[in-house]
Amino acid sequence: TKTITDNATTAIFMMDAESRCTFMNPAAERMTGFAFQEVAGGVLHDFIHHHRPDGRAYPVPECPIDRALPEGGEVRDHEDLFFRKGGEPFPVKCNARVVHEGGVPVGTVIEVRDITKEKEAEAALRESEAHFRSMADNSPAMLWVTNPTGSCTYISRQWCEFTGTTVEQNLGLGWLACVHPDDLPQARADFVSATGRRQPLRIEYRVRRHDGEYRRAVDAGLPRFDGGVFGGYVGCVFDVHDRWLGEEQLREADRKKDEFLATLAHELRNPLAPIRN
Repeated sequence: TKTITDNATTAIFMMDAESRCTFMNPAAERMTGFAFQEVAGGVLHDFIHHHRPDGRAYPVPECPIDRALPEGGEVRDHEDLFFRKGGEPFPVKCNARVVHEGGVPVGTVIEVRDITKEKEAEAALRESEAHFRSMADNSPAMLWVTNPTGSCTYISRQWCEFTGTTVEQNLGLGWLACVHPDDLPQARADFVSATGRRQPLRIEYRVRRHDGEYRRAVDAGLPRFDGGVFGGYVGCVFDVHDRWLGEEQLREADRKKDEFLATLAHELRNPLAPIRN
C-alpha cells in the first residue's frame, strides 16, 4: 500500500473522526508545501481549507469534506479552493470516502487533484470565445460555425438581425428555413457535399430577409482542422443582391444593345426596306 500511495500522482490525505490529519502521501506534500510532520495530529481543514474563495472564513462544520464522516456519505468531484503553506490559493477537485472499522466510521480518505492548469485553460478558452464573438458580432459579414457533422453551432448577430430569427432557430440545420424554397434542395445538397469532402464551399441562394423579401446571397466557408482532425467549418454569408441587380441590368442592357445592332445590320443589308421607328 505504501508503494502505491508514495507513487500516486493524486494527493491523498487521511483524517480521523475528529478531522485530524493522520496521513499525507508525497503528492499531497508537494501540492500543499506542508510536510506531514507539520500537520500530523492537527485539524487538516485549518491548514489547507480555512477560507472560502471569496475570502470569508470557512468553518469546519460547513465543509462538505468534513461532513462526509458524520453524515455517513461520500464526496465526488467536489470543486473547491485549497491553500498552500505560504497562503497561495489553488483550485482543486476532491473525492472523499468514509473509512469503517467493524461497521463504525473511524476516518475519511480524501483524494485531491490540483486543477490549476485546467482552470487556466478554461479561462483562456472563454477569453478566446469572447474575442471571437466580439469580432463576429461586429463584423459586416454574417458569420457561422459548424461541427464536423455539418450542424451549425454558432450564428452571428448579423444573420439573426438580417433574417429576423433567433440564434436557437438557426442552430443545427435550422438556418435552412431562411433559404428560398426553390433554392433549398440545391443549397442543402451543396452544403452536405462540401462537408463530406471537407473542401472549401461556395453556395449561392436567396435568403429571406426580416421583411419577407428574398435577397440573393453568397455563402462561403472553409474547413477547420485541429492537429489534422476535421473540426467543421467557419464561414460567412454576404448579401449580394444589389450587386446582382446591377449586373442583371448590365446584362439586360447588353442584350438590348445586341438586339438593336442585329436589327440595324439587317436593315442595312436591305436598303429598300422601310426604316422602323
